Amino acid sequence: MLKEAFKFSKKTAKKHLNISQWANFQGVSESADWIVSLCKRVFKIPSPKHQESFEEAKKRLRLSEAVLKQRAKFFYWMTWLYIGCFFALLIYGYCYLYQSSQSIAVLLALFCVALLVLAQAFRYSYWRCQIVKRQLGCSLKTWFKWLIKASA
Repeated sequence: MLKEAFKFSKKTAKKHLNISQWANFQGVSESADWIVSLCKRVFKIPSPKHQESFEEAKKRLRLSEAVLKQRAKFFYWMTWLYIGCFFALLIYGYCYLYQSSQSIAVLLALFCVALLVLAQAFRYSYWRCQIVKRQLGCSLKTWFKWLIKASA
C-alpha cells in the first residue's frame, strides 16, 4: 500500500510540478539562440562584392597623386586633432566634472564619448595608412606595424 501511494504521488508530482515549463526553458533557449544569431550577424565582416587594387580604385575614382598627397596630409592632421580632443575630454572630465559633482557616472559617460572620439582618430589614421602604403583593406596588424614605423 505504501508503495502504491508513492507511485501515485510521483505521477501527481510529475503532472503538477512541471519545473521546465514553469521556468520556461524552451523560451530561454529560443532567446539565447536569437541573441547568438544576432551577434553573428552584427560581428560578421561582409565579404566584398569585387576585389580591386589600390591603383584600380585610384583610376575608378579619378584621383591624382596630388589629391592623394593632400588627403594623406588632411588625414594626418585630423588624426592629431581627434587625439587632442580625446585628451582634452579626459582632462575636462576629471578636472571639472568629477571634481565638481563627485559622480563617477558623469566621468564614465564622458569617458565613453572620449572613446568615440578616439575611434575617429583611428579611422583617419587607418585611411592615411592605406593611402601611404597604397594598399586597400589593411589588417590591424599591418596598420599597427606602419604606425610604429611612422612614429619612429
